[in-house]
Amino acid sequence: MTNTNQSQLEEKIKLKGFHSSEDLKEEIGKRVLERSKSDWAFVDLVSRGPYLYLTFKQDLS
Repeated sequence: MTNTNQSQLEEKIKLKGFHSSEDLKEEIGKRVLERSKSDWAFVDLVSRGPYLYLTFKQDLS
């Protein structure tokens, strides 16, 4: 996990750790759900090399 600034953070997922696209989708869903429980809103998903990066923004509403 990387803080991009005070109100955003980025989580990195190594793609080689998953045997199927369904396993990867399940992991993404778990991470988004866990962050949403802590008032972080999902913003973006980006693929860079062997990693997926999930970006979250602090939900201040």
